[in-house]
Amino acid sequence: MEDKTRLHITEHEKDRSYLVYQAENYPLKERRKNQYLVQMDLNYEEYSCICCGFQKDGLLCSHILKVMLHLNREKIPEKYIIDRWRKSDQKIHSTDPPPIVAENSTLRYNVLQRKLVYVSSNASKKKRKYEYFLREIDRIQKRLEEMDEESESDMNVQSGSTRTVTAVATNIEAEETTSRMNIQDPDVSATKGRPRMLSIREAIKQNKFYKCSHCHSDRHTIKNCTNLDKEYNLQKRRRAKQSNPRNVKKGQKTQKKQMTGEEKVTEGRSGMLDEPFLQ
Repeated sequence: MEDKTRLHITEHEKDRSYLVYQAENYPLKERRKNQYLVQMDLNYEEYSCICCGFQKDGLLCSHILKVMLHLNREKIPEKYIIDRWRKSDQKIHSTDPPPIVAENSTLRYNVLQRKLVYVSSNASKKKRKYEYFLREIDRIQKRLEEMDEESESDMNVQSGSTRTVTAVATNIEAEETTSRMNIQDPDVSATKGRPRMLSIREAIKQNKFYKCSHCHSDRHTIKNCTNLDKEYNLQKRRRAKQSNPRNVKKGQKTQKKQMTGEEKVTEGRSGMLDEPFLQ
C-alpha cells in the first residue's frame, strides 16, 4: 500500500487496461523506466498484472491496488484474499482426546506424559495448587505400589496351580521344536580391507620369517634346535648380497683408477723398451 503513492496511472483502454509507472518527481530514480500493464474485467471483478505478483506471492501487487484506487473500489474481492493471510481470532484446539487404552507400554507412557505436562504447568502457577498436586502424587504412588504387590501375589497363586501343566506342555513343545528345527552355523563373510600389521613377536610365532638353518624346521630356530648333534645333507640357501648403489659406483671408480694406473705403467715400460740401449 505504501508503494502505490509513488506510482502514476494512465488509461490504455477504457475500463479494460491501464499503464502504471513510477512518477517522474519521485526522489529515487529508476535506471530504466518500467511500465506495467494491468488488465481487468469489472463485471467479474478480475484483475491481472504483467508482474504476476499475485501468482508468485499470493498478494496483490501495488500496480493493481493503484488501479483499484483510481477506479474508487472500496473493497478488495474475496478471491484475492487467501486464507493463510487472514487473521483468525479463534484458536484451533484439538477436540479429540488422546486414547486412554493403549496396547503398548510406550504408547501408555506417551499418553500419561502429555497429561502430566499439562497438569504440571497448571499446578505450578499457584502455591496452593502446587502443594495439592504433590500430595496427590504421593497418594497415587502409594496406591500404585499396593497394586504391584497385589498383582505379584495373584501371579504366585496362579503359577503354583498351573506350574505342572505348563512344565509338561513346554517339554513336549521343546521336543517337537528340536526335532523339527535343524540349526546350522551362519554364513561367514570375508572381512573387507587390508589385515592389520603383525608385530615381530606375532610373526615369529606364526613362523613366517625364520627357519632353522640346520634342519630347516619351521617350529624353531638354530638357537633352540635339538638336532644339532645330527647331520643333514640339505642344501643351504644362499642369500644374495644386496649391494648399495653408492658402493657400486665407488667400486667402479676405483676399478677405473686402477685400470688407468696399469695402462700408464705399461705405456712407461713400453717406452723404455723402445729407447736404444746406450753404453
